[in-house]
Amino acid sequence: MTAIDHPIARVAPGWRLFAVFLALHGIAHLAGTTNSFDMATKGQTAEYLGGAWRVSDFTVLRPIGVAWAIVAGLYVGAALGFWVGARWRVAILVVATVPSLLLSVIALWASWIGVVIDVALLGVAVWLSTRKEQVSDPDRR
Repeated sequence: MTAIDHPIARVAPGWRLFAVFLALHGIAHLAGTTNSFDMATKGQTAEYLGGAWRVSDFTVLRPIGVAWAIVAGLYVGAALGFWVGARWRVAILVVATVPSLLLSVIALWASWIGVVIDVALLGVAVWLSTRKEQVSDPDRR
């Protein structure tokens, strides 16, 4: 098999661009980690759910920060899956996006754009899961 025949070489440039977007979206989630850890360290209060839930307890803020970091890693994994055209790419996109949407709703209004992006990403996942060639290509991993 030559490099041109390799399944990775057959990934469309548009999906590579989407992979870069996913990686950047994942990196953006690290802002939530930094913010939660910073507030926990300084004893500051975070306003969640549009200000309806005020949290200053570090035992709550740190796990929320860890959750943001885990979601960031999942998005980087999804980006890798789309970059190489892996068969599992849609599954990890959903696994990353559902908790991301939950965290973004919790962190409203600071993360309203994340809600919009996550809803769009779930739409992409649904669209991809209905495409026949997604699962019919035997060369995909």
